[in-house]
Amino acid sequence: MAKKNVKLANKANRAKLLLSLSKAYPPSPTSTPLPSSTPTDQSKVTLDLQHGNALPAALQAWIFSLFELNMKAMFEASTAGYDRDDKFRELFHPDSRFVIAREEGDGVDEKAIAFAMFRFDTEQTAGDRHAEVLYCYEVQVSEAGRGRGVGTLLVEVLARLGKEWAMEKVMLTVFKANDGALALYRKTGFLEDEISPGACGHPNEDYEILSRPCV
Repeated sequence: MAKKNVKLANKANRAKLLLSLSKAYPPSPTSTPLPSSTPTDQSKVTLDLQHGNALPAALQAWIFSLFELNMKAMFEASTAGYDRDDKFRELFHPDSRFVIAREEGDGVDEKAIAFAMFRFDTEQTAGDRHAEVLYCYEVQVSEAGRGRGVGTLLVEVLARLGKEWAMEKVMLTVFKANDGALALYRKTGFLEDEISPGACGHPNEDYEILSRPCV
């Protein structure tokens, strides 16, 4: 019993630490600049970091619209189904953080073309412990941002943030039917995680859990 209590206390302490890191991380790039280029079009994309509960209403609406455009049908076809209200709450939870990619404009109007949403969290491992992770919930790119390396840029920024905050790994969940996302994540170094259904004897699930070490 004492051992169990110690484990619960340690888990609570880790959760408090991650929560404090998540709240402390700057909502703008002023103190921690993010890279602002893509491999194919270096002069036209800028990035910034925003808290989930501090997004302007117009940007929040754009984010949700892009998510539904790209993913709603895939969720509806999945075994989990699609609950619009639940997804809205998940995306814009106070612990959520967004990396926003924008088309560089004239200094006044910069059009958003892609985003990544993540949280600092703890995740169970195959062993008797929890890992501190940066969990990527979404990487969504609009039509205007495709074919320019923007998705790769966002993934690499998440890896950098995970390393900066000494997380063990970046994790994400992806539908097996999402060929484009799977190709992106494989290309950027993600492999099947030890707690993915296929690694745990459940190969018929319609999703995978992937991860990449923060090194």
